[in-house]
Order: sequence, then structure tokens, then C-alpha cells
Amino acid sequence: MIVLAPDNSGKLCNRWCGPATVVKVKSPHSYLVDMGDGNVRYVHANKMRKFVVRIQGFGVVADTDVDFGRMLTPLSDACADDLPSNRVDAEKIKHLSTQQCEQLFQLLD
Repeated sequence: MIVLAPDNSGKLCNRWCGPATVVKVKSPHSYLVDMGDGNVRYVHANKMRKFVVRIQGFGVVADTDVDFGRMLTPLSDACADDLPSNRVDAEKIKHLSTQQCEQLFQLLD
């Protein structure tokens, strides 16, 4: 769960905090929620949402980022044999010209 809680910038400013864990159901619409930092509070159901992880291990990483360690390029020499163009049966593309084959392989890879 994520919880809509007041922000430090003012009482009219709220932000989503979490993930949090529901500890106890107080009433049909009120829950006792552990905020994960030792803080436990009662929260109305209108201020709670299901926590959904949007990205799991995939994201945009720039070449200049050093936080993630050494990045391997997708077409390194180690995986040159795994290219999709190497798995195409020559019999199935014999009707194509040399230029068309090159364009197809370039598109596949």
C-alpha cells in the first residue's frame, strides 16, 4: 500500500508515502498502517492505494552512469552467434536479392 500523507511543506500539501503495510482493520473503511519507519497510524481507505512496482530491473541507463558498474553492449563479440540473422534459414530467403537480405538482417539484428 501507499498512503497519502501530509508533506512537510504545509498542511495543504500531501504526498504519497510508502510502501506501507496494513497491520489491523479498525473499521470497514479505517486501517492501522505501519509506515515502515516505525511510525504506525490510522488511515482512511480513501487515502490508500495499492502499491505497484512500475519498473523491475529495466530502465534507462546512460553511458556516462558509473553507479551501475560496467555496462555491456547488446551486440558484443560474446553474443555475435546469438544474432537473429544467424538463425534465419537460408532456404526461406533464397528468393530475396543480396541487398534485400542485407536489409532484412540489419532489421532483425
